[in-house]
Amino acid sequence: MIRPGSSSGKDGEDLVSDRYLASLVANETTRTRRCLALVGHLHSGKTSLVDLFIEQTKVPLSKGFGLHGPRSAMEAHRGGGPRLTDTLQSEQDRQMSIKSCPVTLCLPDTRGKTFALTVIDCPGHTNFHDESVASLRLADGAALVVDAIEGIMLHTEMLLRQIISEGLPLVLVINKVDRLILELKLPPDDMYHKLRNIIDSVNSFVSHQSNGRYPKLSPDRGNVIFASSMHGYAFSLESFATQYLDQLDFDIDEEEDAFGSFKHHSGLGKNLTPDAFAIRLWGNAYLDPKSQTFKRSASECSPDPITGFSPKRTFVQFILQPLYKMYTLCVGESEKDVEKAFRSLGVLLGKAQLRASA
Repeated sequence: MIRPGSSSGKDGEDLVSDRYLASLVANETTRTRRCLALVGHLHSGKTSLVDLFIEQTKVPLSKGFGLHGPRSAMEAHRGGGPRLTDTLQSEQDRQMSIKSCPVTLCLPDTRGKTFALTVIDCPGHTNFHDESVASLRLADGAALVVDAIEGIMLHTEMLLRQIISEGLPLVLVINKVDRLILELKLPPDDMYHKLRNIIDSVNSFVSHQSNGRYPKLSPDRGNVIFASSMHGYAFSLESFATQYLDQLDFDIDEEEDAFGSFKHHSGLGKNLTPDAFAIRLWGNAYLDPKSQTFKRSASECSPDPITGFSPKRTFVQFILQPLYKMYTLCVGESEKDVEKAFRSLGVLLGKAQLRASA
């Protein structure tokens, strides 16, 4: 079993000591440890996601590992990430996992409680399906990784059947969402419908295979995650809602920044909790710019006082549009403008990160 950073400090130090992690693993009960099987079709980005998990347990470095996060999905000869769970030389050469590989990390949950989380990186090729089956047998839960463009594939269906037969809790991770922006160049509204189609397809298959016994997968229930292992980020609706309500102090006199004017959303964070806001960030939910209340239909909302158009869905307005503006800034603007824009959000980037091209 891999313990990243335990043998030497050349590649950075762990945020927690080995003794503390061992105390969590050695607990007689299972209250402080969990085992998660990370499964999915071939090249859906599972190993790159594990690299990002490991990076969260490290002290930021001036050189080396700290730069691999946004580049972890690239080939090694192009400066790609370490792929620490691809331990065989044949795996590194072929850019694919062949054997399941566990790694134990010390990570907190959404409430701040720390767990010893053992993540099992499972192969995605159908020829190695037995590796995924063995991992699911000993796991406490499963995270199913799906490519945002490809959707449900053959091995995805095989894995879902196995997860249902084992009765494991399921989390859906829609990875490579950056491809919808940079490759397909979908507008935000179309991107929402594409993501919803993937979720509905998985729900339909799970409902059919389990005879309706499994809970529905939905972002507003907290069991759907959106991620980009290439660019080093992942988020849920709750994490985005927390980011808004904790970091952004909406004010009617606030100046417009690079990600859009906050004058549209005055007072939003005063009467909402992150959980309540997260529920309103998915589906047919619209924020009326006049009354500052949420509506079920755009026709019930007043037109935007600046643009004159009807408001967008909250998922598009509060998540996708800012995400698109971030990509627009990074792709088309100067380093100085990018640094200034992200600094306004509390994100501080170094020179090497500003000059990096993923």
